[in-house]
Amino acid sequence: MSGIVSDNIDRQSGVIAEAAGGAEVRSDDPSASAGTVWFNTTSGVLKVFRLVGAWSTEATITVAKGGGMGFGVPTAALIAGGTSDQSNFLGTSYEYNGSSWSNGGALANVGLEGLCFGTLAAAYTHGGYNSHSGSGGFHQNSEEYDGTSWSSSDDYTDDIKNNAGAFGTQTAGASAGQRDTGNTVDTGMREYNGSSWSAESDRNNAVYDASCSGTQTAGLSAGGNNSGKQNHGEEYDGTSWSNEGDLATARAYVGTGTCGTQSSALTVGGQPASGTIATVEVYNGSTWSAGTSIANPTYQAQTAAVSGTDFQYMGGNLANSSITTANYQFSESVTARTITDS
Repeated sequence: MSGIVSDNIDRQSGVIAEAAGGAEVRSDDPSASAGTVWFNTTSGVLKVFRLVGAWSTEATITVAKGGGMGFGVPTAALIAGGTSDQSNFLGTSYEYNGSSWSNGGALANVGLEGLCFGTLAAAYTHGGYNSHSGSGGFHQNSEEYDGTSWSSSDDYTDDIKNNAGAFGTQTAGASAGQRDTGNTVDTGMREYNGSSWSAESDRNNAVYDASCSGTQTAGLSAGGNNSGKQNHGEEYDGTSWSNEGDLATARAYVGTGTCGTQSSALTVGGQPASGTIATVEVYNGSTWSAGTSIANPTYQAQTAAVSGTDFQYMGGNLANSSITTANYQFSESVTARTITDS
């Protein structure tokens, strides 16, 4: 017997034209399409195709990296700078095409935790630190990547050095909340137009090392550091900041790079009040909710994302402070699920 339940009343056999809605009755499984509901007469179960998100293990990074800068999207990602063993400072870059890694151009300025935004073919980074001696190792040099090599670019308008939350593109970027050479945390908001920086309306909460997403006219910031880990959530509309949904778990050092969009983002791992966590929170444009945890507690990874359902999480520091080459992707796929009464 085949047909649609809603169009099969009092009928025993025959092929019935598909009606809008309802559950199809058939002896096999249909082609995968999210939202399709059917009763399989062979197995005797009611099923539905739905989007299911999960982490998958991808090709490991050429060299372990943590605290570097991440750019782009999962099928065209770039990571640059960082450290491979907590003692050195790297200027190397690696490119990812969704399946394998290749060498990219080298940064002129080695360092960790620089401000970063953009794509594989058009990236921008600023600041960071390149010494374990404290503020003496901070720098405010800027570089741009053209898909092949890095070149010097326009420096910041002040002495802000590192740990800045950033989002946007190489010609329309933004930086919000950062730490300077004296370890002062500010609420300063600045925009980049591809050639120079300008001061804009301050954000509401002073933090650094926040998780950031979005564009210059639709930005998102969550969590961060300021005398302890914070859970503040804020959105930027291109003119001003507004307080929005806060994280359930205050955390910082989540990662560098884009974490999604203003309406669809992930916050993965990081450091809460103590230790390192593997938990994930998902943003839907107004609130954060629990997501699918990643395999290992990790912080300061490099990230690249299209949205909260297409997300790359590359390298980072593990709970024992070693640096990993692990590379994970979070994505959704259409998956068959059995419908039960529980």
